[in-house]
Amino acid sequence: MPFTSLGGHSLSFLSSFFPFRPRHILTSYPPPDPFSPLPSTTRRMMEGKMLELSQLLGLFTGTLLEQQDQVEEIHDAARGTHDNVGQANHELLATLERNSKASQTMLTFVFLLCIALLILDQVIP
Repeated sequence: MPFTSLGGHSLSFLSSFFPFRPRHILTSYPPPDPFSPLPSTTRRMMEGKMLELSQLLGLFTGTLLEQQDQVEEIHDAARGTHDNVGQANHELLATLERNSKASQTMLTFVFLLCIALLILDQVIP
């Protein structure tokens, strides 16, 4: 028997997962009456559980606030690190440019010195 719900759409593929409809589970236990008074032991037990839950929620909130502060500190440190890495890249590029210019200057100086020595060697026997 195919399942038909959700606006009349056929959900027959569900019948392969659920070959039977467990109606006996739903009808074997009557629903609790929401207006019936609870026994005092149940009420005290529920109040104790609610108090414990409230304490745990307070502890969870405190821990969450501490973690939020730590996450903000880590975020600020990561942002500072990112800025420092960007500045270091600029410094490295500037250093490479200076080294390139220094190498060109040194090569030019050595070349001119060689030419001067050749000329002096030709002029002074």
